[in-house]
Amino acid sequence: MWSGQTTVIYFKMRAVQGVLLLSSLFVLSNASCPNQCSGHGSCGAHDMCTCSRGYQGPDCSLRTCPFGRAHVDTSKGDMNFDLQVGDHDDVVIAGSTVYPYGTTEGFPLMADTSGAVLDDTAHDYMECSNKGLCDRLKGECECLPGYDGTACQRASCPSNVL
Repeated sequence: MWSGQTTVIYFKMRAVQGVLLLSSLFVLSNASCPNQCSGHGSCGAHDMCTCSRGYQGPDCSLRTCPFGRAHVDTSKGDMNFDLQVGDHDDVVIAGSTVYPYGTTEGFPLMADTSGAVLDDTAHDYMECSNKGLCDRLKGECECLPGYDGTACQRASCPSNVL
């Protein structure tokens, strides 16, 4: 039914298909997360790292700095790109390294211990209290002049400079 040349071509095509199948299986079995999550996380679905507490970034190599009550607050803006800035009770990010308990796009709702809402307030928890820059290699805040503490949470007195 098939000529000799047709049979040879058929078997060559099947051999190429077999090689392609085996090579794709090899690639899939050797897929891994970037930098193997730097030893600070676990590799999950789609070769994405889930970082341990205190680490962030695509390969978990970046440190998260301490949080404190912000000296100055700003709304975070449209974090989920739905073209709207949500209110204080619209949680848009939950379970992330930076916001493990979630965060909102708008200003936070501030209430006292009895639950009474306080107007004209802010000061949500922010990395380095919004008064410092995070050194992602060390996980330490570099406070702006006039602030100190591990999370830049204290206003410091000026030194006596002559």
